[in-house]
Amino acid sequence: MTIDKNYPGLVPDGDNYQLNGDLITAGNLKIKIPLFVNGIIEVGGKIKAKCKIEASGWIRAKGSITAGGSIRAIKFIKVDGKILARGSIFVYHYKDLKNES
Repeated sequence: MTIDKNYPGLVPDGDNYQLNGDLITAGNLKIKIPLFVNGIIEVGGKIKAKCKIEASGWIRAKGSITAGGSIRAIKFIKVDGKILARGSIFVYHYKDLKNES
């Protein structure tokens, strides 16, 4: 599966794009845009992102994750292979979010 600016359901947000709902595929996932998923990302293969990738839930890949930017999730990031990112790899904790108010 490939996600680019023409993917159905994407909402432009400045230089980024937002997808409301879960992103789930049994195969590999290629992301060509800076993407925020308002849900979870579940991939049966590997994730290859040209830019940053973020999820309000978790990110799960049965293969590796390679990103040209940061990788961020609220709950967890679980990968059976390697994680490579040109930016940060960050998991927010519920406790951290609660204290931001």
